Amino acid sequence: MNQISGIERISGCGGVGMVGRHGCRESDVLVGVRGVLDAYGVVYVRLNAGRVRTYSGSYVRLAGAGWPDLVGCLPKRFGDYAGHFLGVEVKAKGEVPRSEQILMLLELQAAGGVVFWVDDVKRADTIMGRLERGVRPWVNHDGTMGERCHEPTDVDV
Repeated sequence: MNQISGIERISGCGGVGMVGRHGCRESDVLVGVRGVLDAYGVVYVRLNAGRVRTYSGSYVRLAGAGWPDLVGCLPKRFGDYAGHFLGVEVKAKGEVPRSEQILMLLELQAAGGVVFWVDDVKRADTIMGRLERGVRPWVNHDGTMGERCHEPTDVDV
């Protein structure tokens, strides 16, 4: 059973942000996914990539290119995955990660982190529910999503 009841309430598509091909803004999906992570007790932060201009006119680099939007740590309720790094890339409905984002997800996954990308709040809730039951999301080399029910070997990576 999914953690979020009334998930439609937190996954509305209005507000400011990037609009995907299917009309749902990335910022709206992000708000909904944050609600999902909150409901599962994940400790996380929102990473902003790129750079910002300071008052003095210089620029400060934020997170490096490709880092996931949300990064955190899975709580004890996730059994074998408790304490693992979690990285979630959030896209507008119908959009897919850029190549540098896929490469970063693959690098984090190869290091033992649990990573996935979504363009839909309900999908995020489904992934987290399955992860809680031991089914790990898996980013394939072509950027598509799959699942693993075992720890990968060197051959899998």
